[in-house]
Amino acid sequence: MFTRASAAATNGNCTCSPNPTTTIVLYTQSIWNTGTNTNYTSYSVAGIQGTDFGSAQYGTINVFDNPLTIAASPTSALIGRFRSIYVVAALGGDTLYISGTFQFTEGRYANSTLNVRSWTGGH
Repeated sequence: MFTRASAAATNGNCTCSPNPTTTIVLYTQSIWNTGTNTNYTSYSVAGIQGTDFGSAQYGTINVFDNPLTIAASPTSALIGRFRSIYVVAALGGDTLYISGTFQFTEGRYANSTLNVRSWTGGH
């Protein structure tokens, strides 16, 4: 999964442009439980009773504790974790509500967090 985040910060003493923005490109590495994989970082924890709920089925709640890396490759440098929860919030499975935290442990943003909350998909 590729995630791109943009954060804006202001400083009362700033002589720079009125709307400074920092763009950070991040990659999270989701490893789903496939029944035989014991090293998973993404898991469907609840769904509609009586259904074989999946990660994209309406009503399913999923949790993540994914490695956060500097490149798309799962073997690239680890810079933290992405811990989140998402709910499939549309009958067609095309809308997700996501709430999570990027926790940086290495690099320029070590010991920092970036909290996100978002709706994705749906029209």
